[in-house]
Amino acid sequence: GELSIQGLGGTRKPIVCARNAQLLKEKHGIISLEFYFGITGGVSEQSNDEQSGVLEALEPPLGLECLEIGDYKGKMPVWHLNTENTKQHSLKLEKCHLWEKLISITSLKVLNVINCPALCEIASTPALESLKVEECCSLEQLPHHMAALKWLVVSLCDSLGQLPHHMPALKSLMVWACDSLKALVNMLKSLMVWACDSLKALVNMPALESLEVSYCDGLEHLHDMPALKSLMVRRCDRLKTLADMPALESLEVEFCDSLEQLPHDMPALKSLKVYGPNSLKALVNVPLLEELMVEGLLNWEGWPADGFGETTLTSMPRLREANFMNCPKMQTEGFLDARLELAGHDSQVTQLQSLSVCCCLSATLGWKFLEQLPNLIELRLNPDSAALLPSPLPSEVSTFLPSLKSLSWSDMNLDEVKLGRVPQCLWGLSQLETLFLNYFYEDISLGGHWQCLPKLGYLELQYFPNLKSLLDITTHQNENDAVATICSMDANEQIASLSKLEKLVIYFCPALHLLQELRDHLGERLSILR
Repeated sequence: GELSIQGLGGTRKPIVCARNAQLLKEKHGIISLEFYFGITGGVSEQSNDEQSGVLEALEPPLGLECLEIGDYKGKMPVWHLNTENTKQHSLKLEKCHLWEKLISITSLKVLNVINCPALCEIASTPALESLKVEECCSLEQLPHHMAALKWLVVSLCDSLGQLPHHMPALKSLMVWACDSLKALVNMLKSLMVWACDSLKALVNMPALESLEVSYCDGLEHLHDMPALKSLMVRRCDRLKTLADMPALESLEVEFCDSLEQLPHDMPALKSLKVYGPNSLKALVNVPLLEELMVEGLLNWEGWPADGFGETTLTSMPRLREANFMNCPKMQTEGFLDARLELAGHDSQVTQLQSLSVCCCLSATLGWKFLEQLPNLIELRLNPDSAALLPSPLPSEVSTFLPSLKSLSWSDMNLDEVKLGRVPQCLWGLSQLETLFLNYFYEDISLGGHWQCLPKLGYLELQYFPNLKSLLDITTHQNENDAVATICSMDANEQIASLSKLEKLVIYFCPALHLLQELRDHLGERLSILR
């Protein structure tokens, strides 16, 4: 069976009580033991010697398989030196402050050592498969030979200078905040490294398939990883080189400010996410790319009209999702040319399903570009970028965006592209399920059209300073609209349509008055923020 003894540090006569339980070593039916000396809501008044005496008296039976000891201030018990136990396969020590040495237990497969600052030696354990070592600041090395080890986690071990070289079975390695560590093993399939400032390079790792590197301030080079499929690099300020990763399928780079270019040869890449390397000026040709997310590239010029940009949509014919945010120099005039060129390549113009362009001051998207995206499901354009040009707006939007389910549309409120009111063509998008409308300053009423959007479940209106009603039938005609109001309906029908919404969010619409009947219908599904 299993036995857990908690609060050992709170016993008034600890050694006497422990001796009364010394028959524990004769309880051969016990296979799992936990000894925890911590006291809930207090601090143990026992001395180190008293706790040592308690644990010494609680000698476990030889048939024990799992042992955990925690919050222990004493020294290693003598019974730990007993090598006759051939069944123990799991050992966990946590906050054992004076424990200096771990002996070899030939049957041990799982070892977790956490916050044991005096620990300076771990003996070779041939059957060990999983090892976790955290906050052991005196530990300078691990056992040299761990032939069966598959999983290794090492963190906050400031004195650890190197890892064992002979770990042929190792599948996963995680290293975090080991400041003295200068090199890693190269025959790995999975590797995670955090905050190892002395690490200068990760190179020549032929078997590695998954790599995550974060907050390694000294790291400058990552290359020669022929089997690597997934790479995430975050906050490595000195990183200059990424190269020779031909099998890479997913690449994410976050805030590596010295990085000037991405690997040129990534024929298998399907997902690319790039956040904020200020030195990066160009993307790369990625023919199989399906997902692209670009944020904070302050010097990237995107798709200029002259077509000289290194990356065009013709080099990404399988792209399904594209998100651009805070790229002030990104130009989009080349978008249309690229799409029209792509139209001649086996009619692969229909792949893009999600497009978001936000805070990209130089971006202007034409309606002719959207005509090339009949499978577009989600479109998001914010007021600081992505003006839809030219005017007037086409009446046939619904015919070339027949699959659109989610739309976020904001007025530019710039003279050359200002709409003023929500365009009439919007109401022809009958497949819409989610709708965000922002910054339309001239609208007084949006009534008369809600029946045109029978599938609408989420509606959010922001910054309509003059909007008074969602229900009144509008009689105004926007000069940019090409067709008259359609789907007019009376107030009861409008209330019925809006009452079906799963969520209605109103933000900064100070003049808006909602009928109490509609409020009652929506209940908790209505949110009004001012």
